[in-house]
Amino acid sequence: ADYVFLDPPYRPGKKDMLNDHYAWSCFRFEDHERLAKCLRAATKRKVKWAITTTSHEDVLKLFQGNHMTALPRGTGGQPGLLAKNTGEVLIRNHEGLP
Repeated sequence: ADYVFLDPPYRPGKKDMLNDHYAWSCFRFEDHERLAKCLRAATKRKVKWAITTTSHEDVLKLFQGNHMTALPRGTGGQPGLLAKNTGEVLIRNHEGLP
Protein backbone atom coordinates (compact mmCIF):
# COMPACT_ATOMS: atom_id res chain seq x y z
CA ALA A 1 0.00 0.00 0.00
CA ASP A 2 1.19 3.52 -0.79
CA TYR A 3 1.59 6.22 1.87
CA VAL A 4 2.49 9.86 1.32
CA PHE A 5 3.59 12.35 3.99
CA LEU A 6 3.73 16.04 3.04
CA ASP A 7 5.11 19.08 4.84
CA PRO A 8 4.64 21.93 2.37
CA PRO A 9 6.01 25.40 3.03
CA TYR A 10 3.69 27.64 4.97
CA ARG A 11 3.80 30.50 7.40
CA PRO A 12 0.48 32.15 8.15
CA GLY A 13 0.67 35.84 8.83
CA LYS A 14 -0.41 39.26 7.64
CA LYS A 15 -0.20 38.39 3.97
CA ASP A 16 -2.27 35.18 4.09
CA MET A 17 -5.26 36.67 2.37
CA LEU A 18 -3.04 38.10 -0.37
CA ASN A 19 -1.92 34.57 -1.24
CA ASP A 20 1.60 35.24 0.02
CA HIS A 21 2.03 32.12 2.16
CA TYR A 22 5.61 31.34 3.18
CA ALA A 23 8.83 31.65 1.25
CA TRP A 24 8.29 35.08 -0.30
CA SER A 25 5.35 34.05 -2.45
CA CYS A 26 6.98 30.85 -3.68
CA PHE A 27 4.13 28.71 -2.27
CA ARG A 28 0.91 30.60 -2.74
CA PHE A 29 -2.68 29.83 -1.83
CA GLU A 30 -3.18 28.51 -5.36
CA ASP A 31 -0.46 25.96 -4.61
CA HIS A 32 -2.37 24.84 -1.50
CA GLU A 33 -5.46 24.46 -3.70
CA ARG A 34 -3.53 22.42 -6.25
CA LEU A 35 -2.03 20.23 -3.52
CA ALA A 36 -5.47 19.57 -2.01
CA LYS A 37 -6.78 18.57 -5.44
CA CYS A 38 -3.88 16.14 -5.89
CA LEU A 39 -4.54 14.60 -2.48
CA ARG A 40 -8.22 14.11 -3.32
CA ALA A 41 -7.11 12.25 -6.44
CA ALA A 42 -4.69 10.16 -4.35
CA THR A 43 -7.52 9.26 -1.97
CA LYS A 44 -9.60 8.01 -4.91
CA ARG A 45 -6.66 5.75 -5.81
CA LYS A 46 -6.69 4.38 -2.22
CA VAL A 47 -3.42 6.09 -1.28
CA LYS A 48 -3.21 6.99 2.40
CA TRP A 49 -1.66 10.36 3.18
CA ALA A 50 -0.92 12.85 5.95
CA ILE A 51 0.08 16.50 5.74
CA THR A 52 1.24 19.07 8.26
CA THR A 53 0.14 22.57 7.40
CA THR A 54 -1.19 25.85 8.73
CA SER A 55 -4.49 25.92 10.55
CA HIS A 56 -5.54 29.01 8.61
CA GLU A 57 -9.29 28.64 7.99
CA ASP A 58 -9.01 29.00 4.21
CA VAL A 59 -6.43 26.22 3.99
CA LEU A 60 -8.45 23.96 6.31
CA LYS A 61 -11.52 24.38 4.08
CA LEU A 62 -9.54 22.77 1.26
CA PHE A 63 -9.26 19.57 3.32
CA GLN A 64 -12.81 19.31 4.72
CA GLY A 65 -13.92 15.73 5.32
CA ASN A 66 -10.48 14.55 6.42
CA HIS A 67 -9.20 13.92 9.95
CA MET A 68 -7.59 17.00 11.53
CA THR A 69 -5.53 17.19 14.70
CA ALA A 70 -4.06 20.40 16.09
CA LEU A 71 -0.38 20.00 16.89
CA PRO A 72 0.35 21.25 20.41
CA ARG A 73 4.03 21.92 19.64
CA GLY A 74 6.02 22.71 16.52
CA THR A 75 8.38 25.19 15.00
CA GLY A 76 5.75 27.66 13.85
CA GLY A 77 7.21 31.07 13.06
CA GLN A 78 10.77 30.29 14.13
CA PRO A 79 12.21 27.29 12.29
CA GLY A 80 14.46 25.21 14.50
CA LEU A 81 12.94 26.45 17.77
CA LEU A 82 10.22 24.33 19.38
CA ALA A 83 7.22 26.38 20.48
CA LYS A 84 3.69 25.87 21.82
CA ASN A 85 0.45 26.71 19.99
CA THR A 86 2.06 27.28 16.61
CA GLY A 87 -1.14 27.05 14.59
CA GLU A 88 -0.03 23.88 12.84
CA VAL A 89 -2.32 20.96 12.13
CA LEU A 90 -1.93 17.34 11.02
CA ILE A 91 -4.47 16.38 8.36
CA ARG A 92 -4.90 12.81 7.14
CA ASN A 93 -7.32 10.86 5.00
CA HIS A 94 -7.45 7.95 7.43
CA GLU A 95 -7.92 7.28 11.13
CA GLY A 96 -5.12 6.14 13.40
CA LEU A 97 -1.61 5.26 12.34
CA PRO A 98 -0.76 4.30 8.75
